[in-house]
Amino acid sequence: MRILQQLRKEAIHTIPAVIYFWVAFVLIFFTSGLMCKPSGFRYFTYLSITISALVIGKILIIVNAMPFINLFPQKPLIYNIIWKSIIYNFFIFLFWNIDNILHLYSQSHDWIIAYQFHLAELGTPEFWTCELWLLIVFLIFIVFSELARVMGRDKLRQMIVGY
Repeated sequence: MRILQQLRKEAIHTIPAVIYFWVAFVLIFFTSGLMCKPSGFRYFTYLSITISALVIGKILIIVNAMPFINLFPQKPLIYNIIWKSIIYNFFIFLFWNIDNILHLYSQSHDWIIAYQFHLAELGTPEFWTCELWLLIVFLIFIVFSELARVMGRDKLRQMIVGY
């Protein structure tokens, strides 16, 4: 019974983050689609976006439970915001690159060709637009999660949406 209560508590705690990241990933998907040629290929689908949002929501809960993530609890919020932004965005950049290389490998079945295509894509405006979107999305998430940590979720909710 206790395990089910813990899982229920985690699921309820995860839902706002999952919804937030799903909306953000849909906006990124839409933006990248606007930059594609009419016959251009897009890597993501709405199903992969939904799965990614679910995975990111769970990963964030796990990472936020680690002791090194709140390195500056007694300092002004900007310290934790910058620290978490660096950590999250480093791992997102790493994950995005690995995912891209694996996707290219599944098409070419050659690691060298996949890596060369990936290096060519690193210089494209589409890639950096998506990276900047992710940076902004995570920065907004971090700012609000830090405010919720310091003020409390109920107080923050009251300030934003009222009763």
